Amino acid sequence: MKKRFYTFLCLTVLICLILGACDSGYYVPSPSTETEIYKPEGEQEIKPAVVESTVGITLFSWQIPSPAYAEQYCAKIKECGFDCVEIVILWSDIEPEQGVFRFAETDAVIDVFKNAGLKISLSLLFWSERLDWKDVLEYQMTADGEVYRYDDVRGSFLAMNSPENLEIVANTLGYFAAHFSDRYEDCLTSWSVRTDCFAKMEYSSLVDLDYSPSAINAFVDFLRGKYETIETLNAKFEKSYDSFENLLSLKKSDYRSVFEYDWKLFKQQTLIDLANLCCEIFRLADPSIPVTLQISSFWDTSAAFYRGFFDPYVVSRETTVDIIQIVDAPAWPHDFSVDLLTSLSDKKTSMETDGSWQGEDTFTDYLKQVEISARSGVTVIQTVNWELEDIEKYGAAYLSKFKDLYTNAEARRDYDETDVILVNTLDFLLKEPPQDLHDLYYYAYKNMTGSSGRKVRFITDTQLIDDPSLIDDIKKVHLGQLDSIIHMRDEVGKILAESSAVIVDDRNEQPNFINEFEQPLDEDVQVKLREKLKNS
Repeated sequence: MKKRFYTFLCLTVLICLILGACDSGYYVPSPSTETEIYKPEGEQEIKPAVVESTVGITLFSWQIPSPAYAEQYCAKIKECGFDCVEIVILWSDIEPEQGVFRFAETDAVIDVFKNAGLKISLSLLFWSERLDWKDVLEYQMTADGEVYRYDDVRGSFLAMNSPENLEIVANTLGYFAAHFSDRYEDCLTSWSVRTDCFAKMEYSSLVDLDYSPSAINAFVDFLRGKYETIETLNAKFEKSYDSFENLLSLKKSDYRSVFEYDWKLFKQQTLIDLANLCCEIFRLADPSIPVTLQISSFWDTSAAFYRGFFDPYVVSRETTVDIIQIVDAPAWPHDFSVDLLTSLSDKKTSMETDGSWQGEDTFTDYLKQVEISARSGVTVIQTVNWELEDIEKYGAAYLSKFKDLYTNAEARRDYDETDVILVNTLDFLLKEPPQDLHDLYYYAYKNMTGSSGRKVRFITDTQLIDDPSLIDDIKKVHLGQLDSIIHMRDEVGKILAESSAVIVDDRNEQPNFINEFEQPLDEDVQVKLREKLKNS
């Protein structure tokens, strides 16, 4: 029955692209009038997606190339007490020729875990290096005009604004979702899509992307949608461009240097649109299976400068996924990371512990990460990058403790609604030199969480702009370690200046406040803000 949805998927996917284009300001082509529309013969009950609490391990398809390998992993996974396995399927595993799909070998591997009673999560990894037909795709480019290539295994990565790429992705994902939702509907707990060099749905953490022709065209359309007239854009940036079309001839480095804030907003919007496109396809195949958005984190400098996702509030508000998964290494600030997401998102949260740095000296940190995540309200715990010999070596001593730690964790005290940290995303994106949010708010966070380890509430500048009344019930706003110059949106400065909330910083600074166009905030607003900081 679900396979009959496929022709309907093609049309709906393209409609989603058009709707996304309307929201984000750039053009995507209309669907073909020849597309067949599937119409259900009768009313069908649609079950809402329910996110299950699971503790699982992630395996990539190259780790389990045959049922024999799967049997070995499965036995060890069961011994460790895990109840779920996420299988990341490489694109070339299922589509060896463009438009030709073969699932038998992948099915045989997944069947091993299904027959063992494990729950299954599936992810499609859009790495193209092993595709024999990869030359038909458009790839992300650097500002130097070169196709970005990570290495000989992971290769280059899809340009996410290319209409041709998106049609191919939609087609592949449609078949993927239809097949696996039919075959594994009784044991599927979630599914997702991965796109970047570290197998998340992001841009690279290492270099600023994407400057491909399709991305530049889409960015100019994004600017047109935001500023509407070239005169308005020129006034804001003190430029004298003749037209929006004239922007297409700029040096690639100018897009980042002149329009840095908008460039980063555009990258985040591109990822949001792609996430929603994939989510719509999954929903059409089976709306009862939760959809996960897998990212690295929101708090480090790579989030602000490279990867694209930087604002947990906007991402949660704008995406239609059910779960947002973040990845932490053992030594990272897990409580901070989880509090940042959970206080700003209405989605379920998943934490993936990264086993790349495994070693006996780090396992105390692994166990602490699992426990803190569970105490902080994380619904799904995953661990990744474990080879079979590592599971055999560390499974009984360490990995087998994950389930009990998660199950028996005592919830942390809830946060004080009136005492908040303000994540000023504008300053986070434009700060020079860049600074991790955890470093910026370190003292504020430690004082607020205290010896009891209570949760800490975060708000964002974008959240305040959406709902200025949010400030009415807040007594204290922590701004972290301020510098002599702080970027702040005009609306946010005015809201804070006019509120009764105490404003606190960790350096006793009296900064100059400038907006995203490098223009000073109104003098009256600046005076009030500095007075509040002085009095605190």
